Amino acid sequence: MVKSYTQLLFLYGFILYGCDLLDSTNVTYYEKYTDILPNAGVNSWLPENFPKESRNIYVKTDVETNELKVYFTLNNM
Repeated sequence: MVKSYTQLLFLYGFILYGCDLLDSTNVTYYEKYTDILPNAGVNSWLPENFPKESRNIYVKTDVETNELKVYFTLNNM
């Protein structure tokens, strides 16, 4: 009985691990805009008019759904 529970728990853990491998999202953090390398793939996702003064940039991309979410802060000038 204990052996079957152990096998079931192992199988459940393996399934959860496998689901994480199939995740098509990518989250990247940059402290400031200049930290984004010119040849980084993120540049192809950002619009041309993205504020160069932005800080605390979180970029979440999903290749499967072609989605982009960007969170950032701007300093008051």
